[in-house]
Amino acid sequence: MKPSYWLTALILSMRVCSGADPVSGWEYKYGVANPGTKSEDIYGRLLYKGRNLPEEYSHVVTPVGEFYGIKNIPTWEGANSTWLPVGKYPDGKIKPAGTEKDVEYLLNGKDPSFRTIAIKEASSVVSKKPCIAGTFETRPKGIGTDWFYVIKQGLWVNPQKIDEVLKTKLAKTERK
Repeated sequence: MKPSYWLTALILSMRVCSGADPVSGWEYKYGVANPGTKSEDIYGRLLYKGRNLPEEYSHVVTPVGEFYGIKNIPTWEGANSTWLPVGKYPDGKIKPAGTEKDVEYLLNGKDPSFRTIAIKEASSVVSKKPCIAGTFETRPKGIGTDWFYVIKQGLWVNPQKIDEVLKTKLAKTERK
């Protein structure tokens, strides 16, 4: 089979679906390659106000769910990484979605281990800082309804200042 035919077959077999929280500006879009086969695969984009969340964040909890980023995987629409929703096994290990059924199960709230951030009201004063250190369980004061949590760094991040956090906080932790 010629490469162009294979690419056409892949594109035709891919479904694009999404989950969104219009209030917070977060959206998850994913495609399914080879649906219903043994080689079914998920490719996802995690977006804030239409902009891809950079892969450097790697493992986050957002208003639309908990996601794990995988670097250097070419996907569609110009993304060069993929984000997969994750639940957890009983022993605490991460369980990334591998099929469309897994994604739908997680996004539809059927798996209690799939964490989301549900902040209905922001603090009376939302911080102007790009990020605030803290735990997921005990949210610090000053975070807004659209903020997200970066698990490995223990940071609450203002999504409007994503690039600033990349240049300061995440750049330092990557060098360690």
